[in-house]
Amino acid sequence: MLTICATNLPWLLDLAILSRFQRRIYVPLPDAPAREAIFNIQLTKRGHQSKMPLSELVRRTEGYAGREIEQIGQIAINKMIRRTNPDLLRIVDQGLDQLSKYQLKVEPLDIRDIEFAFDQVKPLADEKVLKKYTEWQADVMERPVSKQVS
Repeated sequence: MLTICATNLPWLLDLAILSRFQRRIYVPLPDAPAREAIFNIQLTKRGHQSKMPLSELVRRTEGYAGREIEQIGQIAINKMIRRTNPDLLRIVDQGLDQLSKYQLKVEPLDIRDIEFAFDQVKPLADEKVLKKYTEWQADVMERPVSKQVS
């Protein structure tokens, strides 16, 4: 049997639980190539373009988690959809028949769409939290599993 678990607060797990996992992997915040790949998945591969260069998006998301980068993309896309389709909610209220006739309008993400998303999503991992991960990793992850529970 294979069990995989994930947590953002590993220091809250007691040693009895940790001892049941033969392997523990610390996944750090994404580096620049990983952030670029996330934006490529969230935007480019879904057919969206951005008026803000990808290199700027990558630079501005230093210290962001993958989920936060995904949220930035989704919020910016939603903002663009609302901006380019101001009657969409009214059409949705008219029912499925009217909605099926509607041609959704899209355009490249405007700087305002992206700035709105950055205003909504702030990185949760600050220096204090990152230090705690480093300390936890040194304290718990480096010890052999069999010596963690007395």
